[in-house]
Amino acid sequence: MTGPELDRVPPNPPAADPVRVVAGALGFGLLLGVGCQAVVTWWVRRLIDGAPPTPTPDFNSPAATVLVAGTIGGILLAALATWFLLTPIRNVWRQGMLSIVAGFGSFALSVVVITLLPFYRLYGPPALLVLAGVAVLACTMLGLRLSRTRAA
Repeated sequence: MTGPELDRVPPNPPAADPVRVVAGALGFGLLLGVGCQAVVTWWVRRLIDGAPPTPTPDFNSPAATVLVAGTIGGILLAALATWFLLTPIRNVWRQGMLSIVAGFGSFALSVVVITLLPFYRLYGPPALLVLAGVAVLACTMLGLRLSRTRAA
């Protein structure tokens, strides 16, 4: 093989910046988890507001089921999204550890954001839907940015 045939061979694609990949994937996972927890909290509030008060907690109620399943689901969704976005680093151990950090970190961050921010106290459950919408918008923008850096 000589001359012109060698020119047609595409060059090796540049390696993705691992710091940018990790930061983007963690940010995406955290935002996704916070958005999921906001929807779960809104749903639980809707179920509690429509139910009569009980003297003791009812762990078989629909609100308890949604709270437990939704919280675990939000953590798992954040971790799985982070796992898949971290595939360019090609290290299963780092993918797993950072996915766990994103999953549980999103839960901790959502507890802080949902309970401590004043707009929830001022505006109530509709503010949770606004928070979820902002998280979806931010995830979309970050996901588009991550896909552009992967394609480049």
